[in-house]
Amino acid sequence: MSLPLYYVADLSRLPPVDVNHCDVSAILAELQYLRAEVRAMGQLSVEVAVLRQEISQLRQLKAEFNDVRNDFAKMSADKEEFPLLPGYAAGGQDIVADEAGSAVPTRSKLFNAHIPEN
Repeated sequence: MSLPLYYVADLSRLPPVDVNHCDVSAILAELQYLRAEVRAMGQLSVEVAVLRQEISQLRQLKAEFNDVRNDFAKMSADKEEFPLLPGYAAGGQDIVADEAGSAVPTRSKLFNAHIPEN
């Protein structure tokens, strides 16, 4: 069974639709959908606030890191202030002289001793 369909060319001739003649279930469904969107937007705004706070903390940490790096660079530039101990290389390895008289770290000398000469 099918219901008849009516068409109208001039919408002003139709009577206004009263609240009693509306599909309330469609309006309720739309209202629920809008409420869900508002809740989601609220959660997103909280997440955005947390992310902004984390970005602010990261910027502060970056600034502190750059300050420490600059201080270290200033200290490293002045080598007179921190001389190396005698007998130690920059990496903390003992220095020995090889057969040619050049300085070689001990670890390299010991490793070279295990290589057979041809």
